Amino acid sequence: MHAWGGKKQKSLYCACQKCFKQWKVFVVERTTIVFANVHWSNHGDEAALAAIVKQVKQVKKDAQVLLLVKDAQEIRDDIMKNLGVEWESNKFLPHYFDYIVQLLTRGKCGRNPQMKRFFEIMNSADYILYAPGGSVICDRFWWRKQLEYLAPFFCAKFYKKPMMVVAPSMGPFDTQYRMRNHIRKSAFQGADCFLLREKNSYDNLAAIKAERGVQVTVDSAFCADIDKAEQKKLLEQDLSLQSFLNQHQSVVGITITDLSWNVKFKSKSNLDSQIAQAMSGFIRHLRAHHVGVLLIPQLFSNQNDTDLLKQYVIDAGTYILDERYPADFQQYVISSIDMVIGMRYHSNIFAAKMGIPFLPIVYEEKMDYFIKDTCIERYKVDVESISEEALIQKYQLILAETEQYCDKLSTYQKLWRLRAEVTKEKLSQFLETENQNNEGENHARRKKRT
Repeated sequence: MHAWGGKKQKSLYCACQKCFKQWKVFVVERTTIVFANVHWSNHGDEAALAAIVKQVKQVKKDAQVLLLVKDAQEIRDDIMKNLGVEWESNKFLPHYFDYIVQLLTRGKCGRNPQMKRFFEIMNSADYILYAPGGSVICDRFWWRKQLEYLAPFFCAKFYKKPMMVVAPSMGPFDTQYRMRNHIRKSAFQGADCFLLREKNSYDNLAAIKAERGVQVTVDSAFCADIDKAEQKKLLEQDLSLQSFLNQHQSVVGITITDLSWNVKFKSKSNLDSQIAQAMSGFIRHLRAHHVGVLLIPQLFSNQNDTDLLKQYVIDAGTYILDERYPADFQQYVISSIDMVIGMRYHSNIFAAKMGIPFLPIVYEEKMDYFIKDTCIERYKVDVESISEEALIQKYQLILAETEQYCDKLSTYQKLWRLRAEVTKEKLSQFLETENQNNEGENHARRKKRT
């Protein structure tokens, strides 16, 4: 039996050491890109996120991409799997002292395990991307929740990590909360590139003097074209849906939500019954005129609005699209119908992107922002004024002005494409810039933006 110092053992040891070094280099040199504050289980969030993920993978083909999803449950759906990235659910409600300790120790000390995991991941990231989506940094959410959403900014700032904000909405902010706004403004300085999807979000940051270096582009769902040939194949396999679309000369797509989940409207208990009454009456009007009604779910996976839509099915001329279809398929189907009546924000974005007239039912600033930018306010219905009569009136107005409406959308599509290209170019430039580990260089880069 040979001693450990023998030639065979030394040779084996050297070989193992060489392999380990090669493996270590591979692991260390693989770029890690972390998407923070990701929202899922909504086809709008899916479309906005998928477009950015696609661009990231084109620029950094070998990078490890990790999505930190704000969901208490595990994500298991096929749509997420098809993105070709890694993901994990990470949601926490911080206590102030624990938050500060974990931030300063990079997750090494602290009590909340989900928050600990978050700071550990942020510390190991090469790039941090603040995911596209709705306004979660605003005064509608209580302050502890705000600290959760601000955490990626603090990590970028204190850990000297390159960070880009990829065209979400932000605000509104109440200017009376001076300390909160000072903290927000300080946190925002952690971002090297800061894009927002509409001007009103920019104005919200300007109200707290945090707009410097911020640029307005467009919702990132505009950043990727759908593969029409692939979606056509999917439609051809769905004989039931295909039959429904073919047997109606005119089809209107509708998205509906109750507002029991909405921070602003959840206390107005009579509003849900007002919405239900108005939408039911409007659908009966459409069916009386032999218009096919395609009910389009916007939630899937760990959320569900299909059950809500079932109460609006009145006959064979009302059809619910399968929630498991991805956002690209929804866009393809929308491109083949006549109009969208949209309570959900991204159903209107999908229609606008595909050049289809839409009647927006507005309950949030983000939809109001978009239709003001597009100059189509005359076609909207405010949710608090919703009624069967109001919907019919706006529907008939759009029918009468369909040609002008489509021309307007065609003009704006060119602008949206240009703005989408800006988002993609900024993202490519951000990712192609070498990840600087030198603290002075990182500080200089942030100073230049701020």
